[in-house]
Amino acid sequence: MGMRERLIVALGVAALGAIGSANAAPQARIWVSGKGQDTAGCGSPVSPCRTLQFAHDNVSSGGQIDILDPAGYGAIKITKAVRIVNDGVGTASVLAQAGLDAISISAGPNDAIFLRGLNIDGGGVGHRGIDFLSGGSLEVMDTGIRYFSGNGIALEQSAVGRFRFKNVIASENGGDGLIVIPQNTSSANVVIHDSTFSHNSGSGVNIDASSANVITMTLSDSAVDFNQVAGVNIGTVQNTTNGDEVILDNVTITHNPIGVAIHGAPSTVLRYNMFIGRSLMSYNATCLSVAFFGGAISSYGDNYATGNGIDNFGALATLIARQ
Repeated sequence: MGMRERLIVALGVAALGAIGSANAAPQARIWVSGKGQDTAGCGSPVSPCRTLQFAHDNVSSGGQIDILDPAGYGAIKITKAVRIVNDGVGTASVLAQAGLDAISISAGPNDAIFLRGLNIDGGGVGHRGIDFLSGGSLEVMDTGIRYFSGNGIALEQSAVGRFRFKNVIASENGGDGLIVIPQNTSSANVVIHDSTFSHNSGSGVNIDASSANVITMTLSDSAVDFNQVAGVNIGTVQNTTNGDEVILDNVTITHNPIGVAIHGAPSTVLRYNMFIGRSLMSYNATCLSVAFFGGAISSYGDNYATGNGIDNFGALATLIARQ
């Protein structure tokens, strides 16, 4: 074989290698680093990728993205089951561009999404920190969500969704810290533990049901303070005959215009049931504000309401025995 033939063969092999690398099968686990590069075949600890989006697009469904070191890893659109994990290496920043969401989730009905150890930052111009549009479940741990022009977290799925938040801080956002607003006939089951919703321009936690939704929420061992509308707000603009239920246990609700607000339009028939136990409501302009039909607020008799401008907890909460 002459020199020219050997050169043609070598180039052909190199080209086939490049095509194979670019079309490599999705990996079950991918690492990202501030020192990495988004190139075909990246993803090992010694050759990590650079951004969450590139890693997501190349990890297999149900796979895991691990963060190796402190850096900014860019916004991400999640369309499949995935775990994004920072196990304490330092600040893993997810910064949103102006008018856009930092993390947008449009996954399949059985897809589970898990996020841990992220610093989700809107820089004052990003729209929302986490926008959950579809998926089976979302679990968020050890994560801060700040400085968005809209809501910190928006759960607005159009199918049944399961949500769990632990050690999450949603603060200094232009809307609500967390809004639960399922679409169509969907429902939401939400568990929040050891979290803080503070200094938001809307409510700390806002629950908004539509006509055929059922929302259950348990908020425990958490703080809701210094928000500009209400600490915890429950409301709707449509009729509902469903029994939505919210449980507050060991929650500190302080320095809000309204500690807990349950509101509905005059034509609205609501069946909200709220149970409050072991909680402190203090230094709110109004402790409770209730304007609804067909629901109830019940206290386990072990709460404290003190220092509020209008301290009406005893008048509006029915005392019940601990079950």
